[in-house]
Parts: sequence; structure tokens; C-alpha cells
Amino acid sequence: MAQVRTVRAQGDWSTYREKYDFTEGISLLDLNSNPMTYLAMKFNKKTSGNIKHSWFTDELVAETDTVDTTTTACVTAGTDIAVDHYDRWAVGDIMMREKTRETMLVTAINSTTGVTVTRDYGATSGAYTTLAGSILDAEVLIKVGNAWEQGAPLGTLLSTTETQLDNWCQDIRTPFGMSEVAWAAALHGEADWPYQMRKAGIEHQRKIEWAIKFGHPMPGDRGIYVSATGNTSPATMGGLWHYLTGGTGFAGTGSDRRVSQSEITKAEFLTWVQHCFRYGSSNRILFAPPLLRTALDSWGIADLQLNPGDSAYGIAVKRWISSHGVITIVTDKMLEQPSGGGAGATAFMLDMEDISMVFYNKLGTTRMRELDAYKADGTTAKKAEYQTICCLEVKQPKKHGVLYGMTSFAA
Repeated sequence: MAQVRTVRAQGDWSTYREKYDFTEGISLLDLNSNPMTYLAMKFNKKTSGNIKHSWFTDELVAETDTVDTTTTACVTAGTDIAVDHYDRWAVGDIMMREKTRETMLVTAINSTTGVTVTRDYGATSGAYTTLAGSILDAEVLIKVGNAWEQGAPLGTLLSTTETQLDNWCQDIRTPFGMSEVAWAAALHGEADWPYQMRKAGIEHQRKIEWAIKFGHPMPGDRGIYVSATGNTSPATMGGLWHYLTGGTGFAGTGSDRRVSQSEITKAEFLTWVQHCFRYGSSNRILFAPPLLRTALDSWGIADLQLNPGDSAYGIAVKRWISSHGVITIVTDKMLEQPSGGGAGATAFMLDMEDISMVFYNKLGTTRMRELDAYKADGTTAKKAEYQTICCLEVKQPKKHGVLYGMTSFAA
């Protein structure tokens, strides 16, 4: 029986009588964007006709070496110096001690004893001077050209061997779906199918971003999936961490560009930046975690000559015109230290001219595939997935740098 009221209030309405108010759309919390994937595709995008993608790297014959054992002061013209890499030297080379600037003439090469030299070659007095003291273990030796007598025969031929680097295209998939009835339902906020598409798309890009940063390469067995054995041997791509820190089959980048520093200081950061520009172009992109961006602010924006820019390549950036080159700084929240602790925050300094995203033929680029909703068993679920088959190419790992393990900063 209906109840009688005098002045009606909201509490008198029947359940669900009141029309609820919702802002259109659903706010989605997404702390992690994919700037590295985006910029890698913006600079260099390639296709591969094979799941295995390979490339070659090479460099010039090294011009430096280090002493293997201490060599006592010489008393004769011929002195044997044990070095770490005798094959970098040839008769006629001029060897200089970095410590004292003493120059020596290489007169013979021996794989057992190292190199034979004439000490203090070029002394104005024509005799040995105080420069020709003991040469200590681990001293740096620098090749400063070579010198020959008139009419001398052709010198020793020296050349380097190319290094093959490999990666494997990883099949990355992000499925999503719902029942056909749910797909057709009228909802507050926004329709659920496009919302699920949007969420899955963000999740898919994050998977790719994580892989190109921290993945390790695995060729897999290239076999077809069999339900009895499961997904036990898929191919995976190697990411920047693998190629810049010396993953399996590669020696890694120089130790001065691969730096672990828990409490990073301004001086340490600037030294790392200097070494990152040793090779390659005068332009770099610094993918910096929030911790490092805060440190840059703390150290002084004016002092570091940070020039703000609205955007570049479609991403909000700042440009720093350093003494060594132009650095475009991108905040990358995925590189921050996890809230539960762990290995600390990481920063990558990249010469993007040598970084490429490689997609497996026309199948590799990101696409969305919808499955037929009607199955033989009568199932009417609406399902789809995003799929990308890709890998990363890092041509010259020594042109890049990684700063990792950061948990705090200081002046």
C-alpha cells in the first residue's frame, strides 16, 4: 500500500528512481608512457624478413693499451714491455706513456714477451733521461703515429674483425574481451568495448617499452604451440640493458659510460655525460627517471643551462645545451625505482641515430585483430587482441650510456 507524505524529500523516492550523474568517460590511471618506443620508431623503423635480426659493428684498431707487468728502468736500447694487447702494435709505431709523456719506438713484436721498444726515443740529448724510469703495471700506453726510415718496406697490416650482434623478434600480444550481452549494454561513463580497447592498447605499448629497455634475447625453438607442452620456448628480444651492460655474446660498453651510483652528485653526473659523448653525434636523448629530473632542478637549472621547450617529436622535453653537445631530456617514469625498493632508478643516454625498432615484415607492426564471436560450441564472447612482432637494433653500444642504481642525489 502506498505511504502518504506531506513534503517529499529525496529519501521518499523509490530505489533507483533518482538519475545518477556521471562525467562522460572514465579516468584511467597510467603512470607509465612509452617515450622510448615512440622515439625509436620516429627516428629509425625497419622491417626484418626473419625472426632473427642481425647486424655488424666494427671499430678502428685501438690506439691505447695497458702495461701487463712492471718494467724496470732500461739500461740498453732494447727493452721488452709486456702489454695486454700486443696485436695492437706494429714495428715503427711510436708508443707514449700517458703518465710521463715519454715516447718509445717499437722495434719488434713478440706474442710472449710483448713489444720491444727503444726507450725515450726523441730525447734531445740523444741519451736516456729521467723519463725512462720504471714502467708500472696498468699504466696507459698511447699510439702516437709511426715513423719510418726512407725507403722502408710496407709495414705490418693491422685490421679489426667485425662483430655480429643478434636479436630476435618477440611476439607480444595483449588480449581482451567480454560477453556479447555486455558489449551491447548501455552504461554510464562510456561504452565498455572502446574503453577496454583503450586500456589494452596502453598495456600493450607498456609491454613493448619494458622489453626494449630490459629484455634479454632468446632465439626460442621456432616451433608451433602445442597445448600438451605449453608456451615453453618463445623468442624474446634483447633490450638496451642487455646491449649496453655486456649481455651474453657481447663485451658491453665502456665502464665509464656504464655507471652504478646510488647517491648521484652533480660532478658524477657531469663526468658521465662527458663520457657519453666520446663517440657518435653531438646530439643525445636522455631518458631520465623522476629522481634524476629532481636532481637536475636541485643542482640549478640556470647553472646547467637547461632550456625549456614545449615539445619535440610529439613529446614534452627540455633541451640542455651542454659543453659536449645538445641533450634532449625526456622524463621517463618507467625508469624510476620501484616503490618497494630494488635496484634503484635508471637513466639511458642514447644517440638515436644508432637505435632502430625492427618489425617482422608486414605482420610485425602493431595491429588489433577481432575474433569471430560465434564459436562451434555456441560461445558468443567478443574477443580481440593487440599484436606486435618486433625487436631492437643497437648498432654501436659504445655510443650510448646507462646510469643505474640511483636511490638519492646530493650536491
